[in-house]
Amino acid sequence: MSIQAIGERVVAKEIKIEEKTQSGIILSGMVNKKNPNVVEVVGIGSGEKVSKEISIGDKIIHSGYGITKVNDNNEEFLIIDFENILGIIK
Repeated sequence: MSIQAIGERVVAKEIKIEEKTQSGIILSGMVNKKNPNVVEVVGIGSGEKVSKEISIGDKIIHSGYGITKVNDNNEEFLIIDFENILGIIK
């Protein structure tokens, strides 16, 4: 990944899940549709608040606002403003 967040922002990826159909076929690589506002942090900006409270690998809940979608090497990333992060899933 070559995207670096600046200031009070994080870079995140949507969490992919495996789903199984009723006939047992596994559908891998599906985006988590049950909780679309839960993402995994893959980069952190240099802002004081964000660097104290959030770590790479954390799963966070965001409001759905203040997000910029960016593609890098055919992967989609979300750049999320700190004030739109509602919580961390532990």
